[in-house]
Amino acid sequence: MASINDPQQRVRELFDAHFTVSEIVEQTSLEIQTVVRFINAPRVIRRNNAAHDRPLAEFPAQGLVGD
Repeated sequence: MASINDPQQRVRELFDAHFTVSEIVEQTSLEIQTVVRFINAPRVIRRNNAAHDRPLAEFPAQGLVGD
């Protein structure tokens, strides 16, 4: 799994805190293209390893009502 580098993490934290792109550029000293690329990059969703290690039978059924 690829790790997110520090500048990208900082950009995402500022963006999640509702800073504008201009404010992020000022605070990070990155080029606007880099900031926009970091904001638009897909986010990696970390799986819960405990749930991943459980056998499939332990997960509740997700069927339709009446099944």
